[in-house]
Amino acid sequence: MLRHVGRWSAVTGGAGDPVDLGRRLSTTGAAAVPDGTALPAGRRLVVATTGDRVRVAVTAVVRADDGRETGVPLLVSAPGEPPALSADLGAAVGAAPGPATWKDATGRPVPLHLVALTVRQPTDEASRTQHALGERNVDLTVPAGRFGLGAVSVDGAPAAAPWRDWTGTGLEVAADAGSAALAYRITTGSVALTARAAGPGAADQPVAVAVDPGTAAAARGGLVTVVLERRSVLARVVAVLPRFPTAPDGRFAVLDVTALGRLVDLDQPGASSPTELWLALGAAEPAVVGERASASAAGRVLAAAPFDRLAVREQTVVARTLSTDPVAVGARGLLAAGALLTLLVAAAALVLLVAAEAADDAAQAYAWEADGVAPATLRGALWWRAVAVVLPAVPAGVLVGVVLSRATSRLVAVTATAVTPQPPLVPGTGLGWGLAAAAGGVVVALALAGAVALGALREPLPVRDAGVLR
Repeated sequence: MLRHVGRWSAVTGGAGDPVDLGRRLSTTGAAAVPDGTALPAGRRLVVATTGDRVRVAVTAVVRADDGRETGVPLLVSAPGEPPALSADLGAAVGAAPGPATWKDATGRPVPLHLVALTVRQPTDEASRTQHALGERNVDLTVPAGRFGLGAVSVDGAPAAAPWRDWTGTGLEVAADAGSAALAYRITTGSVALTARAAGPGAADQPVAVAVDPGTAAAARGGLVTVVLERRSVLARVVAVLPRFPTAPDGRFAVLDVTALGRLVDLDQPGASSPTELWLALGAAEPAVVGERASASAAGRVLAAAPFDRLAVREQTVVARTLSTDPVAVGARGLLAAGALLTLLVAAAALVLLVAAEAADDAAQAYAWEADGVAPATLRGALWWRAVAVVLPAVPAGVLVGVVLSRATSRLVAVTATAVTPQPPLVPGTGLGWGLAAAAGGVVVALALAGAVALGALREPLPVRDAGVLR
């Protein structure tokens, strides 16, 4: 999405190509994030268990190849049934559809992977524990136990080596990765088991990041430690950006969303779902703002459930709101009127210069005309005098105008809405528009000067000026 950031250099303050930066941050090839345990297609997920009966709440974190992720509560089998943990992957999770119903852009089911398990106290036991602590009863037993994890299947189809590369506190994986044993002791929160302990951000594989100058200054040998939710992550600085959108405090680290999701899932599986999305809809695909939905397909989708509960901001509407602000409109009108008045004064000055030259040099023109110089030649000389004034003056004026406009955009401390601009203000019209306006003004001024020059020396006979000696 970096390539969709408008005015990249002005917004971030960094040079370079955002597409190239996105390529350097991507997690592909050797930097790829592990997928986890591939699940066969289907709805009913079953994790066989062995040993003691499971007396804790277990949640399976399922992730799709397109980045969607959700936690699915696993139910303990009833007495008399084969011991197992199971869930319906097609059932809704809250207000969201189940992962088995997820489709890709072509309408086909997306491949799913089991990436983590969380083990915690059941809700009723956790509530009793909290009540006991509130009554200052500290004579409590820490939830602890042990059970085995066996085959993983979906609709009867088994997953190959389901526990390969799985790690977690108290987890022991068999040599063939077909089973594992968990000895848990829940002291705070939950116990997290993950299939993606390796990957970008691990001690032997720094994750690529773009950071602010302050964070980059702390790097040693291009490596810096970033603290993410109390977890220290080793990162490799690939770019330094003075600022970044939605990071008003100036401290940030930009990294691939897949790598970030893996790092969050290490401590809080299932919590890596994004809270903010940037959608590149294009000029013909406006989004939704507040309760106003566009007639586009994207607008209709965002206006319908469950997306109608989201807070949506459209870039074009934000820009229109700022540009139509009364203070902004007044300032823009004042600047435009000032620029137009400047052009009119410059054109009037050039016309008056030609008229004054014709009046002041009337005696010399009489003498030259009496000596046989053609009136057309004298009129041309008047116009070329105006050109001689314009040639050095206009480039100098344009240069001064560019310098002043750049300085003004840096010196303005607040915007029309009385807040400090972030990113800093930049001129709204580029150098091309300024040059075009200046060129248009010069053409009009020279045309008027030419009209005045053409109107001079039109008498049938040379007119003796009062300043000519007799």
